[in-house]
Amino acid sequence: MKFLMELHGKDIRIDTLKLVKSKITRHMCANFSCLPLNFESLELDTGKKFKLEETYNQISDYLLAAYDDQSNDAVTNVMYSDAEIIGYYTIQMNTTKVSKRYRKFHHLNGSSNNTGYPCVDVPFLAINRNYQQQGYGRLLIKQLLLNVHWQLVPLIGTSMITLDALNLSVEFYKKFGFIEYSPEQLSSILTPLALETTQLAQVLKINTGYETMMELALRKALESTLLFEIK
Repeated sequence: MKFLMELHGKDIRIDTLKLVKSKITRHMCANFSCLPLNFESLELDTGKKFKLEETYNQISDYLLAAYDDQSNDAVTNVMYSDAEIIGYYTIQMNTTKVSKRYRKFHHLNGSSNNTGYPCVDVPFLAINRNYQQQGYGRLLIKQLLLNVHWQLVPLIGTSMITLDALNLSVEFYKKFGFIEYSPEQLSSILTPLALETTQLAQVLKINTGYETMMELALRKALESTLLFEIK
């Protein structure tokens, strides 16, 4: 178990799910829900609201599936306290196609005749409904970005981090440098976003001279939760 910090009176840890099953139980995973507490008050048409609720439930249910999964197809990291799962994300290796127009507009690196980019895909990232709007999401995504920057890029190389964000969450991800990279949408409630890995150091303010002492302390705390030690 890797202690991260105390936040809102709770001792927070982030670990790989498969490595902490002595602390994370199936019951905790089964009880996880990321459906917002204010969901019923959202003003959406009936069809879109039904589809959105269904998607939130699928994201919530995946955590239990990840707990039971014995394959190496993806890795799930969990943020948790002693009694409850606060949030989680799942990453897996993939490739993604980016249209020429988007490559040119966003100045994406790579050959102009190559439409397949190696990427780290994030199929799931969620915060427990009882912990939303309290800063836990920012912590979790920063740990994800540090994980890719320090652990994955040096070992296997990857051009982008990709995810399909709920439209309600797009602005949150854009604060961390994600952009809309593809005109193709698989769903009316999702937007495909990407962040080039060459921009990670800048987004995380590593060696930029703009990182405050508080930001540096937080980054070091998050780096301490990574699987391999950062020297």
